[in-house]
Amino acid sequence: MNLKELKSDERLHVYNNYLINDFHKSEVKPLDLIEHLIEEGKYKCYGFYEEQDLLGYAYFVNSKESILMDYLAVNAEHRCRGLGSKFISVINEEFSKDYATLLSEVENPKYALDETDRCNRERRISFYMKNNFELTNIETRVLEDEYMIIKFKLNRELNIDEINREINAIYETIFGEEFFNKHIDILETI
Repeated sequence: MNLKELKSDERLHVYNNYLINDFHKSEVKPLDLIEHLIEEGKYKCYGFYEEQDLLGYAYFVNSKESILMDYLAVNAEHRCRGLGSKFISVINEEFSKDYATLLSEVENPKYALDETDRCNRERRISFYMKNNFELTNIETRVLEDEYMIIKFKLNRELNIDEINREINAIYETIFGEEFFNKHIDILETI
């Protein structure tokens, strides 16, 4: 398996054929926003390949000391083969020289719509914990989506104040200051 940065046409293919189906509509960023962030050098899109076969993908927002995994998905026809864990290992190898910590958002089970949704959210969190992520005490709300921030040490452990600064900077990078101030809440829980 190899990791390859996606070209413009490949990003369009992944977006239209996978990403918009793999994530809830409220979580899917507009393609033009992603492309704009790539042009600014603030966003990276990768595909996981076995020869020419796309197994899955991961999209990232980079910050000063950390990188936020914005999307991670195994394509439906390749699920249940342990590939998600392999993807995390490849991501660790790829980014450990350039970033201190890999951050990600997981849907907060406290705000699940029903029991099935809660179980799915807890299953996703268990996947990340099994792959050496740790929960932080930072929770975020982006419009109506409620998240918990998780971290994975790449080359240096960031303390909670550093993670908080990184999350603030990442969200402001993605959404801009005005949207950030109106529609995003970041809080530390006890």
